[in-house]
Amino acid sequence: MDAKGLPCSNLAPHRQRLQRPERRQQRPMTTPSDNRQTTRHAFEEEVEFIAPRACTGRSIDLAAGGIGVILDEPFPVGQSVQLKIFGGRVIVQGAVRWCGEAEGAYRVGIQFSEEDWSVLEHIRGLQGET
Repeated sequence: MDAKGLPCSNLAPHRQRLQRPERRQQRPMTTPSDNRQTTRHAFEEEVEFIAPRACTGRSIDLAAGGIGVILDEPFPVGQSVQLKIFGGRVIVQGAVRWCGEAEGAYRVGIQFSEEDWSVLEHIRGLQGET
């Protein structure tokens, strides 16, 4: 008898359904750059965070969909942020998608809430397009 008082023979059909499926080929682990949907460009300048707290960091790369930043302190994944880029000329909103330690600091990946046209124009300038 099982825990519900049923004869154990009644469990046989259920056990078949619970058997582990054939092992699938494992996919390689992904890194933040593997999930990127837009081309990133090397981009180093001071970035000023306005919200949720005021702090500064240094950008390392930029794409139409987000920015990579080096900070002294971590930000939690999912945290909404607002920051100034391009010398404070552009204010963008986004969310922290990943955060990890990097040589005594923290590398933070931020996905913009929307692809901002002003960011796209600056990226075209980085690429040398008119």
